[in-house]
Amino acid sequence: MLDEWNYPRHPRGVTERPGLYAVGLPWLTGHGSSIVAGAGRDAECIAQHTSGNIAAR
Repeated sequence: MLDEWNYPRHPRGVTERPGLYAVGLPWLTGHGSSIVAGAGRDAECIAQHTSGNIAAR
């Protein structure tokens, strides 16, 4: 479940475990992912995924 840097493996924050998501990791969806200002974009992607609007890529 973890990669070589001990981060969870995920496409855009969606992990291998159902219901477990990651936000705030470096380069989750872009350059700003690991800072507070960028985490909102990542959270929006996860919210869309959980609502069924988009699939993880």
